[in-house]
Amino acid sequence: MVGGTGFYIRGVVDGIPTGSIPQDKKLRKFLESKEIVQLFEILKIFDPGKAYSLKISDRKDPRRLIRAIEVAKWKLKNRGKKLEGRKMKNEDLLFMGLIAQKKFFDKRIN
Repeated sequence: MVGGTGFYIRGVVDGIPTGSIPQDKKLRKFLESKEIVQLFEILKIFDPGKAYSLKISDRKDPRRLIRAIEVAKWKLKNRGKKLEGRKMKNEDLLFMGLIAQKKFFDKRIN
């Protein structure tokens, strides 16, 4: 893999724990008819901490809200179950990085 954000790299290396939570098709179908405000209110009921920790952009994204509700509902049903991502073996990894000043990147982008 070349490039990627820290979240993306962690997801590949450590796995994303909530990725193992299956989709709830019935719940999704029900939620897809709801407005953004309604989805956020539903998330607040299931997991207020998660609702208020979301970035503003995520609060406006129906797909992210629906997935957050889906995960919160699963966690309530499966209390005590530990979620773990699928981790890669350290011997399979080689991290390399490049460092440059911001001016260099700005020039390359523009």
